[in-house]
Amino acid sequence: MFSTNEFPEPSLLEDYRSGIKGSGFSPDEFELKQQRTQPTGMLYDPLAGNVTVVCKVTGVEKIYELSSGTSWPVEFLHDLHGGFFGRKA
Repeated sequence: MFSTNEFPEPSLLEDYRSGIKGSGFSPDEFELKQQRTQPTGMLYDPLAGNVTVVCKVTGVEKIYELSSGTSWPVEFLHDLHGGFFGRKA
């Protein structure tokens, strides 16, 4: 799990954590992996990269785009509440 200081957008990390409430999961049951990338031929984006979310309980993982103007936690929560990462018993 990232600490708030390691993550480029702490407010997005808090959105991710608070959105898990009511899902049957806890933030501790997920692992976040961040990879910084810079697409060629594009303007510099200090946030460019991706975030991989891994559910430790089910083993399911998904990669979300990380860039200025995107809100990966919204996409993650849509997937979580839609059952993509599985359902807690």
